[in-house]
Amino acid sequence: MSDGIEQDIVYRDQDRFSYQELRARIARLANALAALGVARGSTVAFMDWNSHRFLEAAFAVPMMGAVLHAVNHQLEPSELVAALARSQATLLIAHADFAPVVDRLRAELPQLRHCIIIEEGLARITAEGLLGYEALVQGQADLFPFHEFDENTPALSFGARSANGAIQVRRFTHRQIVLHAQAALGVLASGADRPGLRQGDVYMPLTALCHAHAWSLPYVATSLGVKQVYPGRQQALMLAQWIRNEGVTFSHGTSAAVDGVLCTPNPGAAVLRGWQVLMDGARHFRQGPALGHVACSPAWLDQDLAQAPEAIRLWLGGCFHMQDLSEVARRLAQDRTTLEEDGLEAAGERVSFRLLETLIARHSLVDEVAVVAVSDGAQGQRPLAVVVPKTGDTSSLENSLQNYLHAYVSSGLLPWSAVPKRVQVAQTLARTAAGKVDRDALARALNALNRAGLLI
Repeated sequence: MSDGIEQDIVYRDQDRFSYQELRARIARLANALAALGVARGSTVAFMDWNSHRFLEAAFAVPMMGAVLHAVNHQLEPSELVAALARSQATLLIAHADFAPVVDRLRAELPQLRHCIIIEEGLARITAEGLLGYEALVQGQADLFPFHEFDENTPALSFGARSANGAIQVRRFTHRQIVLHAQAALGVLASGADRPGLRQGDVYMPLTALCHAHAWSLPYVATSLGVKQVYPGRQQALMLAQWIRNEGVTFSHGTSAAVDGVLCTPNPGAAVLRGWQVLMDGARHFRQGPALGHVACSPAWLDQDLAQAPEAIRLWLGGCFHMQDLSEVARRLAQDRTTLEEDGLEAAGERVSFRLLETLIARHSLVDEVAVVAVSDGAQGQRPLAVVVPKTGDTSSLENSLQNYLHAYVSSGLLPWSAVPKRVQVAQTLARTAAGKVDRDALARALNALNRAGLLI
């Protein structure tokens, strides 16, 4: 920390301050929350984009002995109500962008005694009885008496869908978080001959901080004292700009987020040179000379999953099977794995499902999408897009998507064989107990329909 004390914490183009100021802001937030009745055993719900405020809360709330419940804003409003009810949160901190959802949460959850709104830009408080985040924190003392407590005290939680669609609240203790962060630090900060996160790097998360506490990497970055850049509500063009302007060297995120940056018009080699991205990492179960599937058995894994009936088939040999493919990167290390993209060979060309899903998800009519392979007779296999539309009118969806994707074919980003001949409309996408889209289940169901002649 001594080397990084003068490093910056950056939020978009709006805030920039030192680690000393971060420490003071953590104490001010703790003092403000304590004045509102937050104490050991309380739960504070937090709903924001990737921001410095999330980082402040990730330290202040657990250090008070309370639980920080990271609200997954990608859930449906009814699911958010269920998750917050199960979390037993009594105070909600939310960005003003989520004002309509906040109104519903306040109306349906009388347990929420206080609601703090983060005002930013044109997003302002519009309802009575709401408190402003910065106004509340300003004027508070720069020190707070954080006390010791048992390492098995709950620290963080978040809501997620189970395989049957029910909402689960997954909880993690201080011990689990510390073990997780220390393990990540040991892997990422060691071995100068391979990619990692070390002092001197510039860190910017692409993973939503509300998702699995961002793999504990904000804690790792803070312990290293590196410069941290928080992009707020993510836009691919802006991410590329911040990577360039702030000199970002290390990020982590889903393939969709990374593809979004790579697919921006002319991001430029100078922008991406030296930018490392952690996509995934876990134990590698080999199914051939290089390919295998990913499973994990860490001490910090949410053990509630082991008790879920729908998760039984994913627990084998004491490991939780993530339903991702991996490939050994021999040029780096024997045990280093990288996420292998799902895809297929069609008409002699490689079709990347993850890239295809990223592009389709940008279409104005699409809410969610999954791409699977279905049999196509003599041609072998072809991609089929399963789409959850944003509106009920789907009459023009298929033609609109095909015309939209043909523009990427013309630009050379996609091969012509990547354009799905058929779009299957669905109300929801099947999910595993880990909350991932269950592509195996989708593929089995759609191929059964295809064999029956019910798919064109």
